Amino acid sequence: MQQPKQQEQYSKFAQYLPTIGLGGKDLQEMVGIGHEIALEDNLPSLYQRTLKLMEPAIGSTSSVFFGAREYGQSIRFEEGTSRGVPVAAPREWSESYQSKDPFVGAMMNNVARHAPPVAVSSDLVNHREYVKSEFYNLFLKPQSIYHVMVIGLLIDGAPIGLFGFHRPYGATPFSQKEVTKAGMLVPALISSIRRVRAEEALHERNWILDTLSKDIPHKGVVILDDALDVEYANAGAREILELSAQNAHQKQSLAEEQRKACRRFLQNGQQDCTQLSTGVEQIQAKIHTFHKSSGEVRHAMYLGVPGDQVISQQRMIQHGLSAREIEVVHMVASGLTNPQVAERLFISPRTVQNHLRSIYAKVGVHNRTRLLYKLAAKDT
Repeated sequence: MQQPKQQEQYSKFAQYLPTIGLGGKDLQEMVGIGHEIALEDNLPSLYQRTLKLMEPAIGSTSSVFFGAREYGQSIRFEEGTSRGVPVAAPREWSESYQSKDPFVGAMMNNVARHAPPVAVSSDLVNHREYVKSEFYNLFLKPQSIYHVMVIGLLIDGAPIGLFGFHRPYGATPFSQKEVTKAGMLVPALISSIRRVRAEEALHERNWILDTLSKDIPHKGVVILDDALDVEYANAGAREILELSAQNAHQKQSLAEEQRKACRRFLQNGQQDCTQLSTGVEQIQAKIHTFHKSSGEVRHAMYLGVPGDQVISQQRMIQHGLSAREIEVVHMVASGLTNPQVAERLFISPRTVQNHLRSIYAKVGVHNRTRLLYKLAAKDT
């Protein structure tokens, strides 16, 4: 018996049966596949499940999936998952043969022309030229691959990956009916990928909030990608690391000494990175690593003055701070924000800011972090 959601999808597609040339059984098969992949909760499983279900649906003997990645103005497809091909073949294709693959070029042309992103070898290559090509003889033929179908996936106009399905020499080419079936699955695939991506983004955000709650003494929060570039930095982190304040969500680079320190601590499997240099002082830092199901890595780094930092009363007096300014410094050292300091002292946030300007001028610093380091009792 059909599930209600499947029945609804079937009804939507049924009106197009006369034009797409598929029978009710074919339609039900593709709607069923779309329903099954919608149950997957991570991208690798979704891609692997798609390969497994589509092979019998279109009569394929082996299959691959490659994810798309942007490098400047170009797109490269990188190893994802596969079925029925030699273990080393996907990496070999990704590193050495994708630029020579005529089917990927045809698929990308379809994408550029807003045509259905499905390309098949029988429509694209001349048999005589094909069997003489380096790509066929050195790469496809040793794998017993002759007929190829390539399906491209796009989200918001940008390629996110491609599926490749294969048949051996001597088998019949992929038919128009099978091309139509493959094209019919594309919207369901994109919908499922969007959903999983959204769930992963929510999970990643919750992970950041959970780890942040464990590191409250740290005022700076930085999210680094797998190349250790800054994807996000809050105001505290931008202050400590001297990053641009124009756009907190724009990718920025750490100073080379900071990048090296992070890489060293990650390679050693350390979380506490108390020797991370800002260029002025050594600061306390922690790094937590989050592995996404897609294989991507994110690092959350928390920065700031240690929670048990002791401020020297003598140093504050030496710098000529007033009693009220000393009170403000102690509250800042405890991690309070300007509005919180204002509430405690029964003054306005603007008055707190004026006190801080005066304090910075007397101590010879420009922000809270430098202030606390300069006034710290180093010998305690």
